[in-house]
Formats: sequence, C-alpha cells, structure tokens
Amino acid sequence: MDCVFLEGLTSQAHVGLLAWEKITTQAISIDCYCYLDSCQQAALEIDLSATVDYAAVRELILALIQKAHYDLLETLGETVTQALFDLSATIKRVVITVKKTTIFPDATAAGVRLDRSR
Repeated sequence: MDCVFLEGLTSQAHVGLLAWEKITTQAISIDCYCYLDSCQQAALEIDLSATVDYAAVRELILALIQKAHYDLLETLGETVTQALFDLSATIKRVVITVKKTTIFPDATAAGVRLDRSR
C-alpha cells in the first residue's frame, strides 16, 4: 500500500468535556495518513484522480474542525476518518493522530491515534 499524508496540521478547535473547554478553543495538531492500493497510476499518468489530493484532505479537516464542538478528540478523529472515506473511494485505510498541544505545561501533547480500514 502507498500513503498520502498530511503532518502537523494545526488549528484552534472547540474540543473537550470540561466546562472551560466548552467556552474556549484549544490548539490542536493533526497527522493524517491515507492509504491506497497504489499511487503508481497517478505518477505515471499525472492523474490526481488516481490518488488522494492532500489539499482536499486539508480543507476537509479544517472545515470539520470549525463546524462543531467535539467533546472528545476521539469523536473528532472518527468524524474526520469517516469523511475521508466518503471523500475518496481510493482511500482504504486512515491513520489519524489528533493532539491537544497546550493542554499540559509539562507535556508537548496529549491525544489519540486512530487506525481505521474500510
């Protein structure tokens, strides 16, 4: 399998269960890996439709982040994963890491990594 990825996508998000998290945004970072059978056809034919458009992946993720409040990072990750499967039939597997990057002063991040296949 080949992989098209986006690493270190940062945004402010409405995410969290605590009262203070419901009224403010938090810095998050997302790493997203979209696996497909092969990128070879796209490479040989210069055909973007035969691969995964990482610009479209970026736009989709940013739109979903801004769309709603997510009580859990897991919910945001699952929402993004399902939307990516809906975006492109070529995507066979998604591995996504969603991290709060300023949640603890003594840690660089806390978060979740999801690994989903269709």
